[in-house]
Amino acid sequence: MHIRKLLGVGFIAFWFFLSACATTRSVHHGSFSPQRMPGKADSRQMANVRVALFQNVPRLRIGARGPVKIYDMSSRAVIDEASLGEETQFTVHAQQFVINGRTLLAQKIRLVPNNNDDALKVNGLRYRGQLELTCVARGGILAVNFVPVEDYLKGVVPNEVLYTWPVEALKAQAVAARTFTLSRMGASSEHADYDVEAGTNSQVYRGLDSEREATNRAVEASAHLVATYQGRFISAFYHSNCGGHTADVRHVWGSDTPYLKGVVCGFCDDSPHAVWSLALSRSELVSALAQRNIKTIQSLEMVGRLPDGRALSLEIRHDGVNEVMKAAAFRMLVGPERLKSTNFEISPSTKNVVFKGRGWGHGVGLCQEGACGLARAGYGFNEILQFYYPGSDIQVWE
Repeated sequence: MHIRKLLGVGFIAFWFFLSACATTRSVHHGSFSPQRMPGKADSRQMANVRVALFQNVPRLRIGARGPVKIYDMSSRAVIDEASLGEETQFTVHAQQFVINGRTLLAQKIRLVPNNNDDALKVNGLRYRGQLELTCVARGGILAVNFVPVEDYLKGVVPNEVLYTWPVEALKAQAVAARTFTLSRMGASSEHADYDVEAGTNSQVYRGLDSEREATNRAVEASAHLVATYQGRFISAFYHSNCGGHTADVRHVWGSDTPYLKGVVCGFCDDSPHAVWSLALSRSELVSALAQRNIKTIQSLEMVGRLPDGRALSLEIRHDGVNEVMKAAAFRMLVGPERLKSTNFEISPSTKNVVFKGRGWGHGVGLCQEGACGLARAGYGFNEILQFYYPGSDIQVWE
């Protein structure tokens, strides 16, 4: 990755002066001494995070190096002790679990390795902690990993950023991911059976096999540190690349959160996801917009821009009518992996519609590639976090 190199201390100072004039916060070096969060966390509630690994799947392949106790969660009693070996198939029949053809009279079970250091292998990936399986509608299985927060983070950080990045960027990511996780645990969870998902709906988590020494060290070096605002966990949103300016959360999800205002970045300008282009044929566009009952597209035009440069809306002339659609909704229909942000220009042609844009992601909160640039410029993880979450504090969570 090639990040723009800053040319000496004088240039840095001048850059921050210009940034301050542009109504953004500058980064300030200073001493760092985090305070402890007021009050005590409920250790019973916060001991493990519940991560949904698979939802409503017909079968799972589960293995373990040593014996595993299987609990019926309705009675909390051990109903079996199994040697799963390299791989054992779990399915559901008549709302009961079936293991290699043998039926367990239970609708929710917990798999607990006899040796706490053993990992459970689920569909080819190893996970620390325990595994809870629930029979769900139409014979599917919900698989939830119960894992200590710090162990969970070790399987998140290397999947959200490159483990080769500077340690201060890795620590910033670890603190953001820890804060995001804790803010969604326990009573704050939107789901009865889990707190977060293992994919991009929450944070990408791929367990033990994805861990790297550098990111594990960053998690351990920042252990128990969280970002707060007025004594509460912040909503620590983050994204790959802001395209030069992070987004104000009001323009993305409608809330008015003081620490999620947009800031001028610039530290991500030369990063891999800073600029992009996408060419779509008109038939591909029609296919992407089919759920909006769009059958033919005559034209596509931008309607308004936000102060950070992102598109506000698009006017789509289709099937003889004009429809105005929010740019964020349009991006989701096209696919956020293809249309990487809403900061784009449209260049229509006879055959294709070409989108030329900047950044990758929703743009709210921490810019990951910008954090890497700041770390390479000599800033600490606490300064990075307070730059992207203005007004926040770094505190110790216990």
